[in-house]
Amino acid sequence: MKKSIFVYFSYSGDNDQLATILKRKLNCDTLKLEPIKNYTDNSIKILFQGGHESVSKKLPALKPYVFDPNDYEIIIIATPVWAWTFSPVLRSFLNDNQIINKKIILLCSHRGNPGKTIKHLTEKLPNNQIIYTHEIHAPIKDNENIKKLTEDIIFSIKHNE
Repeated sequence: MKKSIFVYFSYSGDNDQLATILKRKLNCDTLKLEPIKNYTDNSIKILFQGGHESVSKKLPALKPYVFDPNDYEIIIIATPVWAWTFSPVLRSFLNDNQIINKKIILLCSHRGNPGKTIKHLTEKLPNNQIIYTHEIHAPIKDNENIKKLTEDIIFSIKHNE
């Protein structure tokens, strides 16, 4: 299988779960994105804070990380849905990295409505080939749905080699 990386932000732990599962099943690298200033733990306040930052397209500063898109042929990106789009943390990552001519898999985890998250991510990643997308209703557990998701991702990767 081609060299791949799972790049993600996890606020509630759902995408952390997914990273653990995919790392084990796909043997891919992982990169967890973390803002320098942590978000509130208050579930009501985060709706307003995260929603405001998403809608206003804020770019929070991220903790240092190592990432060179040239090291990977396939980049799997996962984000929680905030205000019906992708998280500000992921927006910062995408603004900081020029990702072109890659095969991309887009995943979003949500607890209600995924909105236009996949569409917005696709628009943010022009000049790439989106080979698979999936909206995951959280909470994420290693169950039959995740087993099928993993199989679909593996199929998409092999089909696009």
